[in-house]
Amino acid sequence: MMGVMAMVFWLLAAATAQALAPSWHHMGEPSFPILSGVVLYAATHKGSLGFTWVALAAGVLEDSLSQAPLGCSAVAYLAAGGLALALREDFYPDKATVAMPLGAGCTALSTGVMAVLLKGRGLTAFSWGTVLERMVGSALLGAVLTPLLFGLMRSMERRLGCLEERL
Repeated sequence: MMGVMAMVFWLLAAATAQALAPSWHHMGEPSFPILSGVVLYAATHKGSLGFTWVALAAGVLEDSLSQAPLGCSAVAYLAAGGLALALREDFYPDKATVAMPLGAGCTALSTGVMAVLLKGRGLTAFSWGTVLERMVGSALLGAVLTPLLFGLMRSMERRLGCLEERL
């Protein structure tokens, strides 16, 4: 139960921080992928059931705090986290040298999926070059933020006594 409460705390804290943080004005103005880091942590440490509810909750939170239609971010998080879930047996995600490329790739994927969904609905006029620029920018931010978030979340779970072995 404490593990679920910790994930709810991280979802709320990440959603608040992501909504309050200004977008990065370089490389397409991507937002800081803080919620994406929480979803990736759940995908690599909590298994498929834990990851699914975290991705859906993160998507609803992000769409509620942005102008995106409800559900688009959840699809993007499910795609990115699904990739991390599929690859999680091939690496040890608590090492920063592993979490960096994982965060970069999955964050770029979620940005790309979100762009495809919004362009498919006619809700954005970004060119594909701008989308690619935004994907590169979010990958750089994801590479920096993911290891930091993994470390913070793992440390909190250890202190609370709810640290689970990878499933």
